Amino acid sequence: MKIPKAVRRALENVTDEVFEGWLRKKLEFIEGQNRRQFFATSTYVGDYTAITWITSGQRIFVDTRDLGIAQHLMFKGYWEKTTNQALLDLLEDDSVYVDVGAHYGYHVLTAAQRVKKGRVVAVEPNPRLYGLLEKSIRTNQLRERATLHHCAVSEAPAELSFVTPVDDPALGHIAGADEPDDGAPRTTVRCRALDDICADLDRVDLIKIDVEGHESQALRSARATIERHRPLVLMEYAPAHIERQQPVTEFHALLGELGFTHVYEIRGGRLHEARFDRLAEDRNLRNIVLADRALT
Repeated sequence: MKIPKAVRRALENVTDEVFEGWLRKKLEFIEGQNRRQFFATSTYVGDYTAITWITSGQRIFVDTRDLGIAQHLMFKGYWEKTTNQALLDLLEDDSVYVDVGAHYGYHVLTAAQRVKKGRVVAVEPNPRLYGLLEKSIRTNQLRERATLHHCAVSEAPAELSFVTPVDDPALGHIAGADEPDDGAPRTTVRCRALDDICADLDRVDLIKIDVEGHESQALRSARATIERHRPLVLMEYAPAHIERQQPVTEFHALLGELGFTHVYEIRGGRLHEARFDRLAEDRNLRNIVLADRALT
């Protein structure tokens, strides 16, 4: 049977599209495998410490006992990929970025690479993580662009008990007054106001806050900084964590007092306008951006 020319052309086009689609997916898979193989290259340097490559082409020190973020960095080469993408899109070459709860410093390192004419300020209370972050900054030759502070942030100066889980240091937090001792290691950390830390900065464009339920204290400690510089705030929003300190409605009221009129949820590396009442209803943990102006 003779196939009409129009039908034959249509079949050829479909075949080409199918083949091109298959080939594109295959190449993306191979590229992903190669990237994973490269960035999974880690070197153990002793004392539960490894140095590993991340997807930005930088090196980062991690604790090998950590079953959370460290394992992800060693095997994948990145952390919070979509959040990091959104974070970098919010920065310019000359931006000043403040990271409260910097952890190993993945976001700090990538931000420092982005703001070549700007500055990065990192705050980390966990002594083990702070030491590793310091090594990563030095190894990547970023000391002239990055300032590190070994402390926690709080409204008033103090020395408080800080919980430091070895197998998941991302859960480190200032111990509550009535918090039972579950056996996790603790250390005493110095607390400073974020206003004090940022006092000498000529500008502050973006503040990231990841402090496991201590967000209201961190924000209250930055009142003058927020009023003066009107920075965006990228933070982890988890109602269950916030409620360790206060009702979620009181936290929302605080954000209004500070002038934050817009909230955006980070999904797929982009900002999507959201509402606090909706975010609080489903109770899910997510990363959000606060602003005193429309961003999209």
